[in-house]
Amino acid sequence: MRGAIDQFKSKLKSGVIILSSVNQKGKVTFTIGVTDDLTSKIEAKSIAEIISSALDGNGGGKGNFAQAGGSDSKKIPAALDSIRELLSQV
Repeated sequence: MRGAIDQFKSKLKSGVIILSSVNQKGKVTFTIGVTDDLTSKIEAKSIAEIISSALDGNGGGKGNFAQAGGSDSKKIPAALDSIRELLSQV
């Protein structure tokens, strides 16, 4: 998913990109990208920490790219709500 994040970042020029997937076993993965001009306001790793907390999983990364995941796809709505809350404050 990193390649997709990089493509979106180059097309958007400025923004936050969050992609997610769920595999056949129910494992949830979020991949987060933040364009360099926004990392002083919001970092991808901060978003990953909030997502991983909502999913009772783990995550991490850097200011412009991070990943988070968990094993319970039923917690995705809570993770999305957490992201919306965080981004509404930026």
